Amino acid sequence: MTLPDSAGQDLRESSSWQSRRLWSLWDMLESSAYQYLSLGARVWRCRMVFDLGRFDDAEKATLRDTLQEIIKICEQLGLSVSLELLRTRVEKLPQSADEIDLLMQAVAAELKTKLFLYMPPDRARYWNLILPSIITTRFASAAEEIVSASNAYATGLATACVFHCMRAVEIGVRMMAKSLGVTFSYPIELAEWGKIVAEIEPKINELKLGPRGSEKDATLQFYSEAAAQFRHFNNGWRIRVSHAREGYDDRQAVTVLDHTISFFQTLAMHLKEHASE
Repeated sequence: MTLPDSAGQDLRESSSWQSRRLWSLWDMLESSAYQYLSLGARVWRCRMVFDLGRFDDAEKATLRDTLQEIIKICEQLGLSVSLELLRTRVEKLPQSADEIDLLMQAVAAELKTKLFLYMPPDRARYWNLILPSIITTRFASAAEEIVSASNAYATGLATACVFHCMRAVEIGVRMMAKSLGVTFSYPIELAEWGKIVAEIEPKINELKLGPRGSEKDATLQFYSEAAAQFRHFNNGWRIRVSHAREGYDDRQAVTVLDHTISFFQTLAMHLKEHASE
């Protein structure tokens, strides 16, 4: 059984179909829009049992099966009140369309207490972003921050996206400092970026004193370029976002996010989060 064309038209013309706003779960379901349509189709099927004008054993079986399907959807959505109410009517079936309407009104009322954020397709692709495996395996903590950044961008929180990116990059700063033997009289996690990068520079200069060779040149190039990138991250974004000096728009946030991912792809080719491994 399929939804009539008029049902889809009613949905499209409803004032609830507005983009770029918080929608109630009754409008659409974040987990899957199909669940919402599926629920509507099953409610309509229950009504059709009585609209056909007969209530024989076959129709009772259809009604019972449909209620079971609605119960499964309610379980997926965490609608506990509706679940309890519907479960009592699987064996003691509703006897009229009015009873069905009352049951569905209860489901609708509980659905309206649930809120979720609708994500347009261009944002939804950033939700729980799948990162290159080299980042997730070698920089697991940084990867978590990057995914948090992508989720923030997906939900329209541009400044939060930049903030999480900077938390990720800070992990990279520490790992590079540790790989070069930078130490402080206190844990490096308590050191400011500026101080860490300032201590990195002499270590890079020390590398220049060793014998020349292609491997040395490649190592120097990596560390020098990484240090320059850290300064860029710190001066360009980290200081401003950490001290509430500036907010960011979507364009800036996605630029920082993409840059952070690209940077860690390169960083992970030379370093790992736990240098002792």
